[in-house]
Amino acid sequence: MTTSNTQQSYDKTSELKAFDDTKAGVKGLIDSGITKVPQIFIHPEALENKTTNPKNTHFIFPLIDLQNISINNKEIVKQIQEASETWGFFQVINHGIPVPVLDEMLRGARRFHDQDIDVKKPYYSRDIARKVMYNCNFDLFSEKSLAANWRDSLYSVMAPNPATPEEIPETCREITIEYSNYVMNLGYTLLELFSEGLGLKPNHLKEMGCAEGLGILCNYYPKCPQPEIAIGTSRHADNDFFTVLLQDDIGGLQVLHKNQWVDVPPTHGALVVNIGDILQLISNDKYKSVVHRVLANTIGPRISIASFFSTGPFSTSRIYGPIEELLSKDNPPKRRNAASPSVIVIGGGFAGLAAARTLYDASFQVVVLESRDRIGGRVHTDYSFGFPVDLGASWLHGVGNENPLAPLIGKLGLPLYRTSGDNSVLYDHDLESYGLFDMEGNQVPQDLVSKTDLIRKENSEDMSIGCAISMVFERRPDLRLNGLGHKVLQWYLCRMEGWFAADADTISLKCWDQEELLPGGHGLMVRGYKPVINTLAKGLDIRLGHRVTEIVRRYNGVKVTVEDGSTFVADAAIIAVPLGVLKSNCIKFEPRLPEWKEAAIKELGVGIENKIILHFQDVFWPNVEFLGVVAESSYECSYFLNLHKATGHSVLVYMPAGQLARDIGELSDEAAANFAFTQLKRILPNATAPIQYLVSHWGTDINSLGSYSYDTVGKPHDLYEKLRIPVDNLFFAGEATSADYPGSVHGAYSTGLLAAEDCRMRVLERHGELDIFQPAMDEETLIPILISRM
Repeated sequence: MTTSNTQQSYDKTSELKAFDDTKAGVKGLIDSGITKVPQIFIHPEALENKTTNPKNTHFIFPLIDLQNISINNKEIVKQIQEASETWGFFQVINHGIPVPVLDEMLRGARRFHDQDIDVKKPYYSRDIARKVMYNCNFDLFSEKSLAANWRDSLYSVMAPNPATPEEIPETCREITIEYSNYVMNLGYTLLELFSEGLGLKPNHLKEMGCAEGLGILCNYYPKCPQPEIAIGTSRHADNDFFTVLLQDDIGGLQVLHKNQWVDVPPTHGALVVNIGDILQLISNDKYKSVVHRVLANTIGPRISIASFFSTGPFSTSRIYGPIEELLSKDNPPKRRNAASPSVIVIGGGFAGLAAARTLYDASFQVVVLESRDRIGGRVHTDYSFGFPVDLGASWLHGVGNENPLAPLIGKLGLPLYRTSGDNSVLYDHDLESYGLFDMEGNQVPQDLVSKTDLIRKENSEDMSIGCAISMVFERRPDLRLNGLGHKVLQWYLCRMEGWFAADADTISLKCWDQEELLPGGHGLMVRGYKPVINTLAKGLDIRLGHRVTEIVRRYNGVKVTVEDGSTFVADAAIIAVPLGVLKSNCIKFEPRLPEWKEAAIKELGVGIENKIILHFQDVFWPNVEFLGVVAESSYECSYFLNLHKATGHSVLVYMPAGQLARDIGELSDEAAANFAFTQLKRILPNATAPIQYLVSHWGTDINSLGSYSYDTVGKPHDLYEKLRIPVDNLFFAGEATSADYPGSVHGAYSTGLLAAEDCRMRVLERHGELDIFQPAMDEETLIPILISRM
């Protein structure tokens, strides 16, 4: 009964989240002095080893000498062919990589992992758009994962668009770059040998792009206090072309050969090579991709360096079938080379387009269903002034290589107006860039603004921001006596409400320190986001005016119905609609989403911030980035973004948030513009009337029903993650699914990439299990998904 009660009280998701939040990995557990393995690491696969003997010394693991390869080419090709067909694994020696380089690569990986946790934390991430990331178990939150693996990892993308030297940790930077160059050359050699083993020309596989992508994974397996109940890496096959593994002398790697686990003996100076799923597929099953695993050990740490050869940053970036030259009547395709898997993406905003772009480039059939008459979602560049202005998102938060959007924006040559921000959550611009005025037009001293900010930083308990401000007044009653100080504090409150697009009484103070900020400052998109949106959308099958009303999920597919009754079917769907739309329940899910998913949708907050954009004939205001207006309450405070400083156009943007935005939303556009101009006149009495104006309506727009998400008071801290987690073959994306970067364009973009990769892996796994994909899920006539390549 005791065991049963313990199991019933065990909340795996919460335990995983708590462990992940430490960012300390398995090494952190060992450093803390644990003597028992936490329950999230107790693995059924390890427990099975109690009743079976995993080791078998009868087999001799293949060892191939590549020395004098030009002279002994035929013999070496024969050995590799036999090992690839029977084992799917082999070791190579005299491979061209100097042993000192191998040893230093192992030492470099160990140096990184042995560092203090605070040094490693900046690299800790689950954002697959990053080219360098460190974490524990890339699939930690996967529903397929039975338990966590006893392993920490550092992953670096080294081709085709490698991480910059600055992105790679300094402790292993030089050796990682040197080793990757060596291992890439070895990869080319192995591809020639693989090609010849298949009876093809030596350059055949290389010309197919089998070595275009290279990712290097530095694994760290700490010693385990209970190796009999944990597993280093659970059984799996590699979803790539092939893998080159460098391991130290501790051992633990096992290969499943003839239904028995066989140890791969550590051999100093040797490299282990194994066939991946894609190479088995294109060889028409002549070469074998074999299941393997790594055992936990009382000795450690064990270090291994896995180099994965693929076509891009993910396991593979296109769908392959058997090579035609290998097929004949006597050797027909062993696997069905059917039409590409299909996915419906619901929502044509940044997240949806990022997901669709990724899957389209992977040769999936993709259709995007967008309810509006345009793409972009809450990113909308308007040209009615004769130049671009963004009615929605307009900033790139984090102007540097760490931002997944930065390379695309750079490639398009789009200019950014970069501010001198101090990276605080409250201020996305340097305080000196603000001109603050009271309601009488008197400018506020900048040092008073800074002192007020220090008061805000003193409170970190989970409470509403409004409550925190009240505490400030209790501790500093002199602020109530000092009218200007009180007003400045209210302006700060106004800016907080603008950042989260919500009222201070509903915003949780805890989210202050939770939001992660990318380095590099913040940049305004001078030409707007439209060119980026157009680039992502190029060639995609996008159906505008298709408002989804129902999503039906089954094991072998999904069926999506739109407002006019048309129906689409596919293997899976990615739901990338705004949180406000999900909250409105205008999309029916059949069956209903799990309770935990519905709770996440309900409990996350969605705020409102609108823009009233005023275009003037001439510039009459100070040359600052923002004009802030302080008043007796945050509701009366306001601020204007000065686009003239960034773009050269005589434009000010008024940005009300929370209740003020809702109240202004009830006005006509003309009345809203007059209201904004009235606020401006209070500080600049000589202001001339605008010649044009634009007004956004994100809160009342049926396609958004809000601007972006925020943490509400007293709710769980893992709501963003829960909203992201897939439900069967439904995947979720959007800024509200980004735990690290909610409310940002790059956060939305990254979740689109992540959803696409999760979807791709799940669909390919299931697609291979189905003899024939049945697009129709019932007797009604359905509209098939067609891909149009432009």
